[in-house]
Amino acid sequence: MEDVGVINTIAFNLIFVVGILGIVTFLSFRGMRNRYALRDKFLEDEKKANAARARDVEAHFYFKPDLDSLPIRETTNAEVDKKQKYVQKRGNLTMLRFPEKMTNLQLKSLYGLANLEKIVTYENNYNTYVSALVDWADTLISKGGEQEKTDAILILEETVTLDSEYRKTYMHLADYYSETGKYENLNNLIDRVTVLFSDEGIKKQLIQYIMDKREA
Repeated sequence: MEDVGVINTIAFNLIFVVGILGIVTFLSFRGMRNRYALRDKFLEDEKKANAARARDVEAHFYFKPDLDSLPIRETTNAEVDKKQKYVQKRGNLTMLRFPEKMTNLQLKSLYGLANLEKIVTYENNYNTYVSALVDWADTLISKGGEQEKTDAILILEETVTLDSEYRKTYMHLADYYSETGKYENLNNLIDRVTVLFSDEGIKKQLIQYIMDKREA
């Protein structure tokens, strides 16, 4: 009887293992089919996008900054002078600012393959301009003077309207709003961070930083 029990146990275990292997194999094949289907769809979309007729980007997507509104001043500080001149240089380039991020596939579908390189360059010009503003403001704050700090806040508030995704924008502003008791502005910063940042880790970190300043 014991032998029968052992045999039954072995048989059960074999059936169980075979069943598990069958499920794993089925899921593996199904996953492979899904990957192939996604690949085929991507290739088909690419083919259509590459064949799309070229057309001009709508005029309202072009962005021209108002450099006259920025606190560009005569300065004896070489570093600050260098940063603000770089902002002026970047601000005079052609820029594109789309309301939502688009993939190269979407851009090709809308405006044609022939326009892709130009569009990407103009988008990069916009992103580099915003980055230059943040860098300039960061340099001003590091100098420690009241005028420099006032100018930096003006610049950083401008980058918020430009949908800056640079953490320094929101951290410097949170510091300033906390110091000056502008707590409603801190709430507005949280709203902006919630909308703009797709990386959940960075978003959580920034929101916590701002909330800590609100409670300080």
